[in-house]
Formats: sequence, C-alpha cells, structure tokens
Amino acid sequence: MRRFIEINAVVSSIIGVFYQFFYWDLIKNDPMQLLVFFLKYVVYGYFTIVAIVLVFLFFRGKILKIPIIIQSIALAVLLFVPLSEARVKLDYFINKSDREKVVEMIANSKYKSTGRNQEMNLPASYKHVSSGGKVQYLKKENEYFIKFTIYATFWGESAYIFSSSQENLDKEPYYLDEMNSEKLEAHWFFFSDFNHQYWPDNN
Repeated sequence: MRRFIEINAVVSSIIGVFYQFFYWDLIKNDPMQLLVFFLKYVVYGYFTIVAIVLVFLFFRGKILKIPIIIQSIALAVLLFVPLSEARVKLDYFINKSDREKVVEMIANSKYKSTGRNQEMNLPASYKHVSSGGKVQYLKKENEYFIKFTIYATFWGESAYIFSSSQENLDKEPYYLDEMNSEKLEAHWFFFSDFNHQYWPDNN
C-alpha cells in the first residue's frame, strides 16, 4: 500500500508539472485543443485525489513522509513557479534569431502579403517561429507590427509581437490589453489570451 501511494504521488506530481510547463506546446496544435481542455481536469483531478488520500492517511496516523514531501514540493511549484511563462520565454530566446530574420525580411519587402489582415506565409525553414507557419503584419503610419502567434483558440490567442518603433504598445487603435502583456526586450512583447478578432484589419 505504501509503495502504491508513493508511486502515485510521484506520477501525479510529474504529470502535473509537465502539463503546466508544456501547456502551450499542446494547445497550439488545433486537433489537441479540445483534448487539452479535458486533460486539465484529468491531470489536476488525479493530483488532487492523491493529495486528499495523503491528508486522510496523515490524520489517521499513517504518516508517509516521502509522498507528502513530493506532493508538497509539486504543489508549491504549481502554485508559485510560473512554468508556462518560463516555457514562453524559453521559446522566445531559442527562436529569437529566426524571428529577427523574419522581421528583417519583411522590413526589406522580401515577403509579400496574402491580402487579408496582411497575413504572410513563411518559408519552410521559418514556419516553426509562428503557429500555422504564418505571421500577421500591420502598418500604421510610420510604424509596423508583426505578430508571431504561439497558439490561437476560440477564446483568444497568445503571441509575440514585434514593434518597429514603440517601446510600449499602449495606443488604443491596436486593441491590445496591456494587462495581459509583458515586455520581453526592446521592440518585443508577449501578449497572452487577447481576443484575436480585435487585431486590426489593415486592408
């Protein structure tokens, strides 16, 4: 019994941490989005059930130190360590050079717009830098913006956005909520769960 509980404590903790860290990798694939939505309840439900069993046994006097320590560490990580944000920043720095090359090529007019929303198809060697292998380009007066989508769902999307000249994307015509944004570096921003229907149409 003790061995069984220890195994479940380890497994549920690892699954919970991995799910949160790789959440965006899972959800950016369209066929996976609905599955991931239900998987969340399975993963955290499993973790919660194991935690409840441990608490019950603890109060029954059957103290299981190792499982309790494992679950406590996992819970602290899930609650206080921004795993999803860490994954986003990791992807940003890993693919930063390729995204900068895309920006440079767009600025030099080497890519042509497909017309609608200034959506541009990327060549095979750069498709990995934006979900769907496309980026969206918006030009307003002397400024331009390029959106590299991380994932898009029915309720919104997350993306890296390059701004050619602005230090902060705070102008109302761009419909981007500063509350869900983070400046990564000069000209580069991360936006989470903004409604994609409000991305301006520049046609």
